[in-house]
Amino acid sequence: MSATLGEDGDIERVFGVKAIARLPIPEEWHKRSTGRRLILFPDLSANKDSTDTAVSMINQVDRALILVPDNKRFEVWETKLKKTHGIIKSEDIEQNLDAFTKASEPSVLLLANRYDGIDLPGEDCRFMVLDGEPSASGLQEFYLRVGLGASSQLHNRIRTRITQALGRCTRDESDYSVVFVLGDKLTQRCCTKTLTQGMHPELQAEISFGLENSTDHTPQEFVELAQLFLSRSPDWQAAEQDIRKKRDSHAKVPDLTTEYLNQAMPHEIDYVYASWKGQHEDALSIVAKILAALEGGSDLKPYRAFWLHQAAASAFLAWQHSGKENFKLTAISYLDKASGVSSNITWLSKLRSELSGQSDDNAAEILPTLEWFLEVNSLLQKWRIIGSSFARKISETQNDIENNDAKSFEKGLATLGKMLGANSHQWTDDGAPDGLWIFGDWHAFVFEAKTDENPEGGISLDTVRQARTHEQRVRADKLIPAFVPCSTIVISPRSAVHNLATSHVEDIAYLSHDDAIKLFSDVALALERLRASASGSTEEALQENALQFYREKSVALQDVKERLLRRKLKDLPVQ
Repeated sequence: MSATLGEDGDIERVFGVKAIARLPIPEEWHKRSTGRRLILFPDLSANKDSTDTAVSMINQVDRALILVPDNKRFEVWETKLKKTHGIIKSEDIEQNLDAFTKASEPSVLLLANRYDGIDLPGEDCRFMVLDGEPSASGLQEFYLRVGLGASSQLHNRIRTRITQALGRCTRDESDYSVVFVLGDKLTQRCCTKTLTQGMHPELQAEISFGLENSTDHTPQEFVELAQLFLSRSPDWQAAEQDIRKKRDSHAKVPDLTTEYLNQAMPHEIDYVYASWKGQHEDALSIVAKILAALEGGSDLKPYRAFWLHQAAASAFLAWQHSGKENFKLTAISYLDKASGVSSNITWLSKLRSELSGQSDDNAAEILPTLEWFLEVNSLLQKWRIIGSSFARKISETQNDIENNDAKSFEKGLATLGKMLGANSHQWTDDGAPDGLWIFGDWHAFVFEAKTDENPEGGISLDTVRQARTHEQRVRADKLIPAFVPCSTIVISPRSAVHNLATSHVEDIAYLSHDDAIKLFSDVALALERLRASASGSTEEALQENALQFYREKSVALQDVKERLLRRKLKDLPVQ
């Protein structure tokens, strides 16, 4: 039994059963839920470490529940609390919860990747921490979300886990608890209407209230707000009325993709069983029904690409087993379609070439679009899509990029790379490059920055000699695979090359300090537009927006390469 059933057929997929009986929901449940939660988001305030804010609150209560997605976060919390609290783990509660609920010392129940099946009503626990997004619990789920960018297919699953987690300490109508939500990704999820609008109206209202009351607070203010709530003082009643008004104004809205996914579900299950039985021709017929059901909306494109690839796999296996050439041609056709539907699967064209035996020399350059978007979105999560953090980070980066001081500029250069979707790397030793931008397996750019020099004179022989060793350093440190091209760029306020350096410049590119400032200005505008669209967009839609906004400001992948390599040192005047 489960109280958190979705409408997209996800639970049927998980169990491999096409029909699961559903009991009708009581009429009053559509608006009212169990208990009251004060859900706060410490990451929305400019505090150094939000886990320290949570620890401050943990120190005020006898028992706390902490839910994390993996062992890495588990170990962080265990290290942080083991000297001051008893740590209760999953193996300690296999029979019952007494080790936690009847503990004689301050205790924490610390669990990894366990979001349901734990009931802590009443005084058993009034405070919990949900740290990190509860996603990618298996390899296939991880592949769908990270490898394909097919987040919409997993929306309900992630939403269900969040809903389950938030309800661990409120088990009846009179119950109440405080929840601290931590983690960049999870915080952004809760700021995104496309996720929260599919939740119960009561939970939507609690999240909305929490978001409004989590910006620009000190750790102590978070603790005081939580204590005010737990004391059930008269001062809380005004806030309670505010939450109820929000609840009454909200309604549960299913995802736009729900109907399509539910229609595809029975065929997906049939496909899996046919494939297991080795009935590949039957599987190929079934997958056509799946693809027909998934014809709808750009959010489903990555998931359609997944099934187009599955169709190609079935056709390939049918060819292998039957020897019929038409199945091979069908497999090639499906690979073509999959490539056209999603640019996120960069290896499809190579797979097609190997199967067809035809060279893909005329194919367009494959760009790491998904990796690029994940880097941009990761920065957006850190800088927040609500609150004042984003404006503050933009201002700090602008000051660094415009600064002539070497250390300040290099810091700004690293952040600029992240804004452009690169993985930025910095060295700390003297004589090392001043920055490196890595765009997946596509291209890398390494920099020698001389912004602290005066504009007069030419770029010196020493500068050129330094720059010539940078690619060698990148490859010696094994920061990129051997096949990834790496371009060297000198950033300088000088617009000429010293005559002694001209014979050494080779193919080194040149970027003026003003060019770097303009690049920052353009990407800042694109990122601001993306931020403004984030709260109402699915990840698939956000990726489409990112591509559009970055192209419009000429800061997409190909644009950045062209802007960085447009001018060469050898083309500058000699002085």
